Amino acid sequence: MPPTGLNSGEDLRARKLPKAGTGYDRAEVDAFIARAAANLDGRGSMTSTEIRNTRFSTTSGLLGKGYQVQAVDTLLDDLEQELRFRGR
Repeated sequence: MPPTGLNSGEDLRARKLPKAGTGYDRAEVDAFIARAAANLDGRGSMTSTEIRNTRFSTTSGLLGKGYQVQAVDTLLDDLEQELRFRGR
């Protein structure tokens, strides 16, 4: 088992991302997480390269409308590592 703790879509959905005024757009990140979770459960074809190239819009100053950039970037790194481990 890789050290990411992302063995299933449930593991990914359980990760709580801290909210931020200035950060990544929550709706975009949530949609991406839903798609990535389905992929972890074998219902998709997402690759580690696709994850590495993922970009999100940012919010500015809207209280709680974004997710902290560093937390999302860490999640993307973990997800990319998990898919590389699985050979995708």
